[in-house]
Amino acid sequence: MSCFQVITQDGHKMCFPVKTREEYMALRNSRANLANLRRARNGYEPAKHNLVQMNYSCLPNDDGSLKGTTRMSTVVGMDIDFEAPVGFSVQEQQAWLTKQMEGVPELVLSKKEELGLMMLERSATKGYHLAFRRRPELSQEENLTWASNLLGVKFDDKAKDITRVFFSTSASEEDLIYLSDEIFEVKEVKVPALPPEASAEEVKEVKDDTTSDINSQPLETSLTAFDLCVEQAGLKPGAMDVWGEHNWHSNLMAVLSVGVGKLMSREQLLAVVAKRLPNYSQTEDCKKLINYFYDNYNADKGFMSTTLREINAKAQGVSPRGNCPLVAEQLGSVSDGGPKGLEGAEEADRDMECLTQGWNPPPLPQKLPRFIALLIKPFPSQYHPMLVVTACVILGTIASHFRSIYLDGRTIAANLYAAIIAGSGKGKNWVTMLVELMCRPTLQTWDDQEWRKVRENQEMRDKMANSKDKPAKYHPKFRIMETMSKTSLLEVQTNLGENGMVLCNYTESDELANASRTQFSNISVLLRKAWDLATHRQFFMSEASCNTQCRLCAAILLTGTPKSVLTRLFSDTENGMMQRFIPLITPNIKRTFRPPVFTPLSADEEAERDGLLVNLWQKDLSLGDGTLMLEMPKTQKMIQAWYDELEERYNDGELTEAEADLSHRVGQFMQRAAIPFVALYGEEQKEVIDLGRWLGDFAYYNICHIFATRVSQDIKESEQMLQQNVNERPTVEPLLNRMPSIFTIKQFREERIRQGQSGEVKMILSRYCKKGKIERIGIGMYRNLKVTGNMLL
Repeated sequence: MSCFQVITQDGHKMCFPVKTREEYMALRNSRANLANLRRARNGYEPAKHNLVQMNYSCLPNDDGSLKGTTRMSTVVGMDIDFEAPVGFSVQEQQAWLTKQMEGVPELVLSKKEELGLMMLERSATKGYHLAFRRRPELSQEENLTWASNLLGVKFDDKAKDITRVFFSTSASEEDLIYLSDEIFEVKEVKVPALPPEASAEEVKEVKDDTTSDINSQPLETSLTAFDLCVEQAGLKPGAMDVWGEHNWHSNLMAVLSVGVGKLMSREQLLAVVAKRLPNYSQTEDCKKLINYFYDNYNADKGFMSTTLREINAKAQGVSPRGNCPLVAEQLGSVSDGGPKGLEGAEEADRDMECLTQGWNPPPLPQKLPRFIALLIKPFPSQYHPMLVVTACVILGTIASHFRSIYLDGRTIAANLYAAIIAGSGKGKNWVTMLVELMCRPTLQTWDDQEWRKVRENQEMRDKMANSKDKPAKYHPKFRIMETMSKTSLLEVQTNLGENGMVLCNYTESDELANASRTQFSNISVLLRKAWDLATHRQFFMSEASCNTQCRLCAAILLTGTPKSVLTRLFSDTENGMMQRFIPLITPNIKRTFRPPVFTPLSADEEAERDGLLVNLWQKDLSLGDGTLMLEMPKTQKMIQAWYDELEERYNDGELTEAEADLSHRVGQFMQRAAIPFVALYGEEQKEVIDLGRWLGDFAYYNICHIFATRVSQDIKESEQMLQQNVNERPTVEPLLNRMPSIFTIKQFREERIRQGQSGEVKMILSRYCKKGKIERIGIGMYRNLKVTGNMLL
């Protein structure tokens, strides 16, 4: 298919295939199109942009969108514009233009066979549009240059992208000069094979002539590994490079996302692609995509998933058990505990080494909010990013009664979940120290008071055990607990009231793993509801003894080795927790026998730091059991801009589906982290906005670094399952599925009558228009928006 109508839906340009000459003519001769054409030729330039838009040079993305596609169709669209010299009057411009356009149609038609002409039309104002058969061995611009040289007419160099749209004129012979039905055909274009003497090395560009032979020729192990990765991506190795049938860019990106780059060097992959994808390897897009993965994602570094290790072993012809016990081998199953003893410590160190290879997260902003700067100043600088996130988690606990409205209209609190991944002796103790430092003047004092009230209440209840005036049991509103075992989890649910907050500071993630096995106090349910501020049942001794609802708002600091933390986040019972946590990896610093030094603040700085902490704490306490909603327009604007950037990268093919999926809650991380600062300062300072943006970038980078491969696999498996279920559940074909993309009221009425239904269709068509299933494009003419099946068929 080489002819697509382009329309805008929800701000995005979407492509709809035009399958027949009749549909094509109906679009061009619609009343709206003819009216806009008259206005455009009478000098009203904006009317031109309301004409029917067509694209001939590309195939849309899988979702039908135009932006960012790299798939070329079997046809090339070419724009010929004539620009009048500056200073001409309107009459002089028109006379000059008429003279320039003379003879062009006859010239193009005389070269019809050699050119492979598909369509020739007069443009709305100052030239011609034509579509011709693509020369597959040439790029888009090279095709345009070839045609320009053949005709002796210059093409518009501003219209050389394959996504360029053309504004259609009428279907009259004056405007539509030539049209071949071949432009509507679906067929495969055979690309000429490389000559026998042409090697893969001659096809690809080699920037360094000193490249060794081992890198200039693909190894058998590399070819085998590539083919296995292709199969893992759900593709067929022999069908990756068929011209016009598949999306080369998306196919190769899927293979890169599986992790083929970890199995070979950049030069080897270029050589393999030249062998396996001889056509796509000749394009600049292919080299750009490979270089992008190696440069931005460190594709040849980092730990490998179990699947990737097995692929590597099969390619090498050895057992998949290697020397590095990678973390991913344990993912998806709940561990009974992390590594123990000396052997376990060595294993954790090897896991950390694999995890931190190629890990290069964004650096902290140069200027931090004064509050944060004072909190982290005494600590070694290499741990500052980890401690900033830790501080944000603790601040969310201190400012537990402040709320804000997120972009989606839902209420969020300042709570954050963070998972700190560290090997043995790699700096987790600094996190513990910062927690104690921040909680000593605030949360710890509060908890001491609450537990004193509990003891006093219990003593009074014991003394008055047989009295009618026995006081009610006091339920403490504590904020901090060091762990959450089965017993402590039950204690939280029993004692915590409305708008309560608990800081769960796990010294090791194993305790969280054990807690999930409690029959009637499942920590997975508790923590998910705590993140979303959802109410949950308040249990006492069993599921049968629930007599109230409470709203928990938890802040989590989960620490441990790679195996224990990632097993926890990847387990079957916690699959939804993965995107709620900000993962932090302690920096892999060269071992030294001189310990990093803690440098205390001066007395004035310490007083300022504690004063700010207590100030925020007092503001929160003043709210009592209520909450205060904060307005945060600057933060929301920053978050929206961040998502806009991601969308642009996704449309340009720079993000995988898994990476796009993992961005889901990152915006919430930013706004949640900013809430305590806005509560303290009463305004959105620039440093606070910059800190929120950094936190989002840092979290997103780490999430993608650790989880993208797993999520990519989950997406593929779910799509396969969905497709299987769809195929097994046939449904009755709706009426609209039987109508062409452009149809008349007469056609619709005739189809209704053939099905034995009423011929009164005006109300039905009106209802379909309101529901967005069709749109009216002219008197008695409609466009079918309910596109099913393959967009290209």
